[in-house]
Amino acid sequence: MQNYPAHYIIFGKYKDHVAQVRNISINSSVTLSQISCVYHRAAQLTLLDVLLETYRQKNKSIFNDLRGKQALHHLLFTRYNWPLDKIRNLSLEDVLFILHDDLKTDKFDPTVAKYIDTTLSNYQQMSFPDVMDAEWNPDYAEELK
Repeated sequence: MQNYPAHYIIFGKYKDHVAQVRNISINSSVTLSQISCVYHRAAQLTLLDVLLETYRQKNKSIFNDLRGKQALHHLLFTRYNWPLDKIRNLSLEDVLFILHDDLKTDKFDPTVAKYIDTTLSNYQQMSFPDVMDAEWNPDYAEELK
């Protein structure tokens, strides 16, 4: 069995998860635009997890390892000084909008960026018109440890 980098595994999980949340069967007859949307959202969420894992590694302590959503909450709290109740109530759509510039592939390790860019090069550049909170599973980032 071949060992794949963690971001490959997370992308695969998100591809399947987003398709399931959106009720799109990627293994049957679907449109290229649907598949493109699934792949682009999976890539976006993979980059979010990689961003948060990098942040977690730099900011964790012996008292709090910033697992799950804690890394996101800590990042937004330290960057913007917003109240925690406001941060905790942000939708995924809000989070992706706020972190838009941080989620560009050129901001990531070249290995991660190349994988995402190469994978997406096979699909039309498009995305779903909305973001569903259920699309993100912060537990997938555990693969990055």
